[in-house]
Amino acid sequence: MASISAPYSSTSGYFARHDLNIRPSVDSDFGHLVKIMLDAYREISRKIFERERRDTEGLRLAFFGEEEQDPSRRVFYTVEDGGAIVGSGGLLQYDPEENPDVGYLSFICFRPPYRRKGLGESLTRDLLRKAKRLKFERVRLLTRVEFEAAVCLYRKLGFRRARTQDFNGKYISLEKRIIIP
Repeated sequence: MASISAPYSSTSGYFARHDLNIRPSVDSDFGHLVKIMLDAYREISRKIFERERRDTEGLRLAFFGEEEQDPSRRVFYTVEDGGAIVGSGGLLQYDPEENPDVGYLSFICFRPPYRRKGLGESLTRDLLRKAKRLKFERVRLLTRVEFEAAVCLYRKLGFRRARTQDFNGKYISLEKRIIIP
């Protein structure tokens, strides 16, 4: 059985067909991935970008997880095109102390030329398979309501609205129950 941190071969193959490489993220990817996320926020509005840019702790938690995070239940991928980082996505524990069996999808984002090619769907499907393998009961995610294509994708994959939160603007919280074999 392959390492939990490596993408499934079907995912790697999908990305390879787009001349891209998907690999486990390393700590030094963090700065590059934050820039991609912040660029996506900038596309929405300068105000949202400035607000998110100041929340460095929130971005750090979304990538590395809480201090109590079980490292064996964290999977993060970086997507490269010719060595340049163009996207990412990860799975970690939502709340390691209160809800250790709830996963959290995070940092699923691509630079604009790499969107609408099925990459986000392929990456998310891989992470959902990992969530099942890691025995998460549910998986949650938080996204901006303005990211309409992402919200549609998550609904297509079986996520349902958990709640809308209004902090730093409008976010939608989605959740999917994972069936454990």
